[in-house]
Amino acid sequence: MDGLARRGIVGAWFAGSSTVLTSITQAVKLVVLARLLPPEDFGVVGMAMVVIACAGIAADLGLGGAVIQRDEVPPRLLSSLFWLSLVSGVLLAAGLAAASSWIALLFHEPRVAPVLSGLALLFVVQPLGALHQALAEKGLRFRRLAAIDVAASTAGSAAGIAAALSGLGVAALVLDPLSAAATRAGLLLATTREGWRPRWVFDRRGLRGYLTFGLLSVGQRTANYVTANVDYALVGGFLGASALGVYKMAYELATLTPGRLNLVVSRVFFPVLARVASDRNRFRAAFLRMQETATLLGAPIVTGIGLVAPLAIPGLLGARWLPAVPLVRILCLAGLCRVIGGTIGPALLAAGRPDLGLRWSLLVVAIQVPVLALAVSRGGTVAVAWAIAALQLLYVVLNYRFLVRTLFGPCLAAFARANLPAVALSATMAAGVAGAAAATGELGWRTALTIEVAVGAAVYLALVLTFKRRIIADLSLAAGQERAR
Repeated sequence: MDGLARRGIVGAWFAGSSTVLTSITQAVKLVVLARLLPPEDFGVVGMAMVVIACAGIAADLGLGGAVIQRDEVPPRLLSSLFWLSLVSGVLLAAGLAAASSWIALLFHEPRVAPVLSGLALLFVVQPLGALHQALAEKGLRFRRLAAIDVAASTAGSAAGIAAALSGLGVAALVLDPLSAAATRAGLLLATTREGWRPRWVFDRRGLRGYLTFGLLSVGQRTANYVTANVDYALVGGFLGASALGVYKMAYELATLTPGRLNLVVSRVFFPVLARVASDRNRFRAAFLRMQETATLLGAPIVTGIGLVAPLAIPGLLGARWLPAVPLVRILCLAGLCRVIGGTIGPALLAAGRPDLGLRWSLLVVAIQVPVLALAVSRGGTVAVAWAIAALQLLYVVLNYRFLVRTLFGPCLAAFARANLPAVALSATMAAGVAGAAAATGELGWRTALTIEVAVGAAVYLALVLTFKRRIIADLSLAAGQERAR
């Protein structure tokens, strides 16, 4: 196997391991906060996060991706990019704080204003470590980044839980991401070994090429933001904070872990893809390996979440979250499709084609917004969940037709071989978990849930060791080489 692909796999292993640990931390946090706070608090934060996510698209101007995509970036330009990102973040935070009362009026929810003002501080904190993270990713330093991710997630969860236990209410959901962002930025600044620190210089002329690339990426992320958050905006606007709180909880449970896995696998392979983009055969091979890694990691998790939801949600979160159960099971179907179709982004950037990604994202917006608007007005949150699942299945087909074929040429058989085995193994695992559920029907929910999770993990691991032993061998070799570096 190609040496860069091996480094990509071991990077995915470190990133995937950190994602599992952070997902456990996040799950514990959600359980605790769901018992301490009402759904309305989650709904208010969900409304504010619609705005924060939108503003966050432009916060770094797409400069981190531009740094990774370029072969070399002079230190003078890195400093210029750092100051540009920081100043943009400060201005953005100030603008959001000033407009928070007006934005709260749009949601008909006055509590959105202080929440939005607090969360806007993210745009001051995040730029402090953003370029250091991009440089670490460019250098494939994923072991260090994995440790930082775990520490940041733990710090944020601890701060949120402590605030909730202290009776701070919705403020706990604000302190959580702020504490995580501050911890991540501090550790990136303290542990970076990339040989660069920002200096008091600003090269305006040298920024032009980076801004062109970055702004195209921002355009694509803006369209992606609309598709990712239009359901929150519609549910909150039409059905209110309580319905949005339940829907947001269901969406996070169904998509948080597989979505994070997709993100970290894409983040790991982006610098690998950028290094081989000029060689089409190596480029396609690296992309297909990324697809295989993403589906092997993500498919069993999203399948398992859907299977255990009827036990886990009322047992861990409480009876008031029961309406989330059918939403989670439907949205897990959407999550499985996202695992398959959600990794093309870094390939587009590595190939220098953010323009193609922008056109794709605009097509998705044109499809998704009217479909979800119709769904929420006719059938509420359940109809929205089914619409998202159907749309994600459609996007898998269109994704191959318009993006994968364009970048790599006709490769349907190879693309299927990269994705379908993990889906088949997950389906087999699901049969084993269903059998365990039937056998444990008379037991308490804690015992039954433990058995179902253990059976699912054991069955999937056995299947991977039987049918995907090559992946394990490649991972062992790559890990040995990484330790020797």
